[in-house]
Amino acid sequence: MKKLYINSGRLLCLYACLLLTALFVNGPVLRAMPNFTPTKFLRFSAFGNNGRVSIGWKVSNEKDQFEYIIERSADGVDFTPVGTLVYKQSIRPVNNYSFTDLIPVLNQVNYYRVRSIDVNGRSAFSKVVKVKLSTPVGSLNIGPSPADESANLSLVSKARGTVSIRLINSAGRACWHLHYSVITGSNVLVLDGLEKLPEGPYTVQCIDGKKTRQLQLIIKHER
Repeated sequence: MKKLYINSGRLLCLYACLLLTALFVNGPVLRAMPNFTPTKFLRFSAFGNNGRVSIGWKVSNEKDQFEYIIERSADGVDFTPVGTLVYKQSIRPVNNYSFTDLIPVLNQVNYYRVRSIDVNGRSAFSKVVKVKLSTPVGSLNIGPSPADESANLSLVSKARGTVSIRLINSAGRACWHLHYSVITGSNVLVLDGLEKLPEGPYTVQCIDGKKTRQLQLIIKHER
């Protein structure tokens, strides 16, 4: 009987031809991703008002939009988030959004931009706008309000020293008290431990020597 010899090179060539034929008939396995069309920023603005910064933007093409992240920078290069807004899910072709930065850095330039993120995690950015707040000595701002676990108290001090911060409840009783060291100029004091206090309105008192200044804070706990 004759022996049957199989040429391995010819066998591999035949297998490759069959595979290419199958791909040609059935179509490619990998398909190109659809083109990414980012959200379009039609307008972006930011301006200071009474120690706060009001930010607004107008956008179109929100088909795959998920959220907007508001970012701030001290140098226009390195940005950190200061807030988030969820996509409105509106059928309108153009939408307007607004956000207030309650605790900007006082007496220096703040740079702002908005990052648009779609449902696939892809990003687009607004232009960068700079805002400088010149706040008089003695001004107070607090946020967020409502607050849950903590709040930031922003104040401008005339001189280095110590201030006393108290929270007064609706019954007129002091239920939170702490001393802070401050420097000349802008200070941001963190009021933490607020999760231990009942929900409701509070008066925040800032006592600097013989002078007492106050403002309102709402505490509301997230469940």
